[in-house]
Amino acid sequence: MQTKYIKSMNYSVSLITMMAARFILLVLCICNTGQVRASCDCKLDAATTTIKPEIINSRLKSQQEIIAGLEERFQKITKDNALKLDRLKSTKGDVERMTDLIYPQVNKCAKKSHLRCKESGECIHHLLGCDGVVDCLDGSDEANETCTNPVVPGHPYIAVLPKRQTCFPDASSEVKIICLVKETTISEHFPQVFRGTGTGEYSFKDTNGRDVKGFLKIELTHFVASGEMIWNYSGDYKFRGYAFLPYFLESSPLIGYYYHGHDFKEVCSNAVWH
Repeated sequence: MQTKYIKSMNYSVSLITMMAARFILLVLCICNTGQVRASCDCKLDAATTTIKPEIINSRLKSQQEIIAGLEERFQKITKDNALKLDRLKSTKGDVERMTDLIYPQVNKCAKKSHLRCKESGECIHHLLGCDGVVDCLDGSDEANETCTNPVVPGHPYIAVLPKRQTCFPDASSEVKIICLVKETTISEHFPQVFRGTGTGEYSFKDTNGRDVKGFLKIELTHFVASGEMIWNYSGDYKFRGYAFLPYFLESSPLIGYYYHGHDFKEVCSNAVWH
């Protein structure tokens, strides 16, 4: 019985001693650092020194430099992405222009005055397009983008004829014609065809280097579904323009040809309308 009592006393003393040792270590931690550490083990001794302010400042500075570098990289990536987006927009515009130019050329129908449906591919007479009745299996002959009148009265269209043109025989430079459509009318029986009138102001340099300007009268006919457009010019000079109107008029120029007189027998120039 006495032996058990002695063992119990020894155990209590050991427990008290261990708790006292831990308390002493805690006091040493507080005295050494000025604050209670989150952890303080037996390896800590009174010789441990605090971190100097200049070291902390140096570390903060290096962290700030890292953050500044990350911001710089982020701005560069943002700029690169913006550039790529601009390139994609430019590519989209190029694709639209190629569609405008290539589609009417490679999809011509064997019969004159016929147009090819965009997706289903069959040929129908261009007067059947935009007449309020669907004739193409894909419905493209009555689609909004096909049947919208793109010519806006009062909006100037600029036609540029290259230097080698012969529509203006006395011109030695390229010829610029500012075409202004004054009004358009749609036939009561043919809503898919509209006509318009306007004026054209031309300018060029003659063989003597003098500036020449003048006005022409314009009459135009546009078959909305097929995109075919005919411009008749009369006055000091007489010639006829013919072109396919693009599906994406806002992003694409109108490219066609001018012919001597009012027929389509002799080309006097190619032309680009903007």
